[in-house]
Amino acid sequence: MPTYQLLRAAHPIAESDLQQALDVLSNAELLYVRGIAPDATYQFKHALIRDAAYEALLKSRRRQLHLAVARTIAEEFPSLVETRPEVLARHWTEAGEIASAIAAWRTAGDHAVKRLAYREAEQHFRTALEHLPAAPELAERDALELNLQLALGGVLLLTRGNASPEMERAYIRARQLSEHLGAASQFPALFGLRSIYLVRGEIARAHELGEQLLSQAQRENDAGHLLEAHLAQGNTFSLRGHLAASKTHFEDTLRLYDREEHRSHASIYGFDPAVFSLCRLTWIELFMGYPDRALRKMRELNLLAREVAHPATSTLALMHSSDLHRWCGDIDAARESAEAAVTMGDSHGLRALVAQAHQYAGLALVYEGQPAEGIRRILQGVSALRATGALLFLPWIRDVWRKRICWRGFQRRALLVLRKPSK
Repeated sequence: MPTYQLLRAAHPIAESDLQQALDVLSNAELLYVRGIAPDATYQFKHALIRDAAYEALLKSRRRQLHLAVARTIAEEFPSLVETRPEVLARHWTEAGEIASAIAAWRTAGDHAVKRLAYREAEQHFRTALEHLPAAPELAERDALELNLQLALGGVLLLTRGNASPEMERAYIRARQLSEHLGAASQFPALFGLRSIYLVRGEIARAHELGEQLLSQAQRENDAGHLLEAHLAQGNTFSLRGHLAASKTHFEDTLRLYDREEHRSHASIYGFDPAVFSLCRLTWIELFMGYPDRALRKMRELNLLAREVAHPATSTLALMHSSDLHRWCGDIDAARESAEAAVTMGDSHGLRALVAQAHQYAGLALVYEGQPAEGIRRILQGVSALRATGALLFLPWIRDVWRKRICWRGFQRRALLVLRKPSK
């Protein structure tokens, strides 16, 4: 919504002429006017009016006006550049200044990620990538595309799910660019690909990439990469049933974790690494026969998740809490945590996590004695998760709810037999 000050700066005519022109449009009921100049803002009353006025301009004139607005915003309105970078990006784009447009769309994507507006961020990063072919002369073009593909991949993990074809395309392209640019830049692309194969159930392939990540991080002596490599291998070892090895890797992750230094990892890799490690350690402690330790880990991860205040991380923590509560027999708490995960994930467009959270809520309902509603929620989650390409936990979910429902059915049939009057 343009302000009077922006209009005056971008189109420097006499102030009386500008006021008169705006009054004519307002009196003709073509514009909404809010406030009094110089603090007024203006908006067309209908999008059709705006579009008709825009189409009436020659293309060359449109480019001139967009360029004037873009330069004015960039030079005289730093607060608008900071708070609404997508506005500047659109004007650079329409002005044909592609290099400036790509940089502004990248900034808009980063800004959306900070606001936790992941679907907006996805669109902004895609727009930047779409314009790259029109800027072949751009300096360090491959490095810029790599940066954009990795940023897009990190957002797609949250908006589309780890196993989505869109995420795979982004990380395959990132790996190609990484190999072209040099070994030092390959770690994030390999980590993304490993995540995709893991969630698709290709655990051996994911484990192999994890070994490459660990070797590369050790060679580089990079604490951040080493932390992520231990997290990756902790995850694959746990899913292969090697609980002691998995526990060691997750404990190494926590040992390397520094909240201030690694605060960006949640945005880059999807989840806060310490919270993720604690989530998995609750499972490991439980399955190794230490429910008391698992409950302590759960309390620790929930405290940290609240401090991190990252939607995907919080949703993951709530799901693990639901699962542990269910294993420990507190079904009310299990359902409450699962429903909170659904709400949290849904409000931020986290498709894959919401699908999993529906399954946890369904399991809690089955255990509460509501098998019909529980089955519906489980199947809803399974269907949504399959749509993302994820297969990893589907056999386990089906096994759990089928056994529980069969047991419920057996109990009901047994009670009917016992209540029958004897002949």
